[in-house]
Amino acid sequence: NPAISGTSTYYYAPQDSVLGAQRAARQRLATLVQRELVAQLGRRDIGILEANFAVLRETTVPSILVETAFISNKEEEQLLATEEFRAKAARGIANGIIRYFAEQQ
Repeated sequence: NPAISGTSTYYYAPQDSVLGAQRAARQRLATLVQRELVAQLGRRDIGILEANFAVLRETTVPSILVETAFISNKEEEQLLATEEFRAKAARGIANGIIRYFAEQQ
């Protein structure tokens, strides 16, 4: 859908599963990375979402999946093609991960 734009971060940890014990950690990681990405990229904040993706379901450590922008959207496709935008996205992800580990209790 070319009308969709923005940044989102996914996590997965149903309460009634083995991953349920990591629910708070996964949500916190997703939240911190999403905040940093939106701050770096300035794109629409779609938010953090929960989805049963294999890359999230099949891990034993807190994990997330980041949607930095949409190639189906012409403006975002052009942004994704630039080194500057990709560097900002990498910086946002890295900053979120750094905050996650720095704020662990």
